[in-house]
Amino acid sequence: MDSAKMLSTMEGICNQHGWHLGVFYLLEDDRLNCAGQETCIKNPHLRAYQEECKKYKFKKGVGVPGRVWQNQNYEWVNNVQNLDVSEYPRAAPAKTMGIKASLGVPYKQDGNFMGVMEFFNINKVECDSAMVQDIMKKCGG
Repeated sequence: MDSAKMLSTMEGICNQHGWHLGVFYLLEDDRLNCAGQETCIKNPHLRAYQEECKKYKFKKGVGVPGRVWQNQNYEWVNNVQNLDVSEYPRAAPAKTMGIKASLGVPYKQDGNFMGVMEFFNINKVECDSAMVQDIMKKCGG
């Protein structure tokens, strides 16, 4: 995987669309893993949430990253604070650290699924289909 390209893509999406944090979950065996992966932080107060993300590995169908992997499509959540742990395993730290909006998208290189990019905002954000189309295109979808 071209990690420089992945990081550049994530940085560009955060800058262009106003996301405060972007993390990448790499597909490793049968799990999505964020540990050791580059992230994009636009709000330094979210560094603790970035570290929380690195503690999680997602199976197919579990959490936003797992559902994106399973469906090979984006998932937008206006306010993760309205979800419980069964829908959003990071619900407790998200509430504590003020995360609201989340967007997960499949990331592909040369048509091959590599993992999931997930973006976060401290504000509630309504789904914007034009933004999603732009992000999906940039992520190889």
